[in-house]
Amino acid sequence: MNTWGGFEEAFLNNSDSFVITRMLREAFPKCEIQVGMGGNPDLVVSLYRPMIGSVNYADINTIKCKKIAFTGESYDIVSTTPGCDAYIGFDLEEDMPNDVMALRLPLYGIYHQDYLDKHGCTSFEELHEKFRKDKMQKISAVVSNPSNGLRTSLIQYLVQNGVCDSGGRVCNNVGEVSDKLEFTSKYAAAIAFENLAKKSYITEKIYEAFIVNSVPIYWGAEDIELEFNPNSYIRFDSSNQESVNRSVQEIFALLSDQDRLHMMSSADPITGYRAEKYIRDGRQIFKDFVMKVVDTK
Repeated sequence: MNTWGGFEEAFLNNSDSFVITRMLREAFPKCEIQVGMGGNPDLVVSLYRPMIGSVNYADINTIKCKKIAFTGESYDIVSTTPGCDAYIGFDLEEDMPNDVMALRLPLYGIYHQDYLDKHGCTSFEELHEKFRKDKMQKISAVVSNPSNGLRTSLIQYLVQNGVCDSGGRVCNNVGEVSDKLEFTSKYAAAIAFENLAKKSYITEKIYEAFIVNSVPIYWGAEDIELEFNPNSYIRFDSSNQESVNRSVQEIFALLSDQDRLHMMSSADPITGYRAEKYIRDGRQIFKDFVMKVVDTK
């Protein structure tokens, strides 16, 4: 395993804290998993970051085994991690190069499997029900990355107007939040802005709001309507200033409309949409793909 920078120590202390590792063990019950190179591995998996530049993979082409690159971020996984047998990322399979073995597995699909394990649930619906509770007529935000200026400005504006509680490092007005799902579950709506807008780049942000029955206020992927039911979230339009103003007005209107909040939070966000297979069958999709890679001559 080549883990994301800063995660090596946690991984070494408890590799099964990573859902990817748990799924690999389900596929290969007798496998031994380690960080870095050593011995004669049958499979190398790069988690989240390019192999290029990693001291563990200085010359990837000398590694005589199957190699899979997985990214939880938005970089071009093929060009930044050349020489792999397969790639797992955000891009749709049809948008990946034709000459590579590729799987689209959005980050929310990985988070879903992790939350099922952590909360002892077996389905999206069971997890959804676990966090059902009365809501404050306010918006929650848990954002630690200030890179998205639009997101930061919106949170600041909503906090200043008394309709948003921010528990992340960005515009924090409630102190440290130890459990994001538990915190978000107390609010009628939630900020769900991606770090950047890119086709099919959809992380855990909108999914986490769905899980706790909070209406997501989403900005990011242009094809989000294909991923999740558009009746279950607000799409924040930033195409021009007029659109931004209109989106902000819609947020305030939503908070004062109990019926619409109930209707949106009650809508099924996944059935019949692209997200359904990643949430219903994501675990098996991942294991089947890894098995295919390993078995390919």
